Amino acid sequence: MSASRVSQVKTPTEKAMFDIIDVFHKFSERGGYEDGLEKKEFEDMIHQEAPHFYEKVVKTHENLEKIYKKANVDGNKWLCFKEVVMVLSSIANDSHNRSHQEENPCEGSNPTQGRPGQAPSQGHDHGHEGHGHGHSHRH
Repeated sequence: MSASRVSQVKTPTEKAMFDIIDVFHKFSERGGYEDGLEKKEFEDMIHQEAPHFYEKVVKTHENLEKIYKKANVDGNKWLCFKEVVMVLSSIANDSHNRSHQEENPCEGSNPTQGRPGQAPSQGHDHGHEGHGHGHSHRH
């Protein structure tokens, strides 16, 4: 992260977003297009920067190939930043869903259940800390 960005970062989420940008550029600068990832750079990025997600969600080279083709919506030979972010978002979403062992935990749920403002006995505790995606749901 550049020195000018360090002063802008106020939260872990902001740092994570800047880290994604920096990782994208680290791999895009290796290829023929400075602001896009060719298939090889994309594969290297996932293997090196997201090995846990590769192992738990992507699982095979064939799946990674399918992900790349699906993400390359404009059909050129590289993924732009927006396409890469969509892939990372999809992988993170799949990982989150798997941690709950549900297809879609948002489907059919009550959006106010377990939210701030409820009585303490109705807290947002699923009882599954350390369930695979690096955070707990305790407030």
